[in-house]
Amino acid sequence: MKRVSFGNRLTPALLAACGLFGVIVAIEWVALSRQDGIETSSDTPPAAAADAQLTRASYLAPDFETFSEILERPLFTEGRTPPPEPTAEQAAAVTPGKQTQLMMRLEGIALTPTARIAVIRDKSSNKLVRLAEGETHEGWVVESVNASSATLKRGKQTHELTLELNTRSVKKTPTKVRKPRSPVRKKRKEK
Repeated sequence: MKRVSFGNRLTPALLAACGLFGVIVAIEWVALSRQDGIETSSDTPPAAAADAQLTRASYLAPDFETFSEILERPLFTEGRTPPPEPTAEQAAAVTPGKQTQLMMRLEGIALTPTARIAVIRDKSSNKLVRLAEGETHEGWVVESVNASSATLKRGKQTHELTLELNTRSVKKTPTKVRKPRSPVRKKRKEK
């Protein structure tokens, strides 16, 4: 006679549970395919039928004056005091839209007989840009490219980007030299 194990008793119970779950899923599917007890037609997409039944009130943003407390007392400054107004000198020194500092880094250089190309990373967008001599990016013109640097110019400003090489020496892990075992086994001393 075949011995009945725990796994053999569990299999019919799991099959019954799967069948019950399948029946529940089928009932839910049929219930969801009907809208308010009316069967939706197959030529009307369900999303369009749902949109036809929904009526939304349009969202109106609150007035700007509602946020006056936040503007008067900024959340993320110490003491919640607004920053001081800039002086006329400071306002004249900072002109909006003009980038005074070069936000680029030289990542690589390609020198060929026909072209000299600088691979530059724009730090503001973190994108690589390939520029040949004479090409521009954000108003900066690549004036010259040599083996270790590139010169960019915008108006009277000139910046030389140098290629930063990793000069740290790569340490090689020493490999252990194993002595080959002698094929002949040493004899033990007899007492």
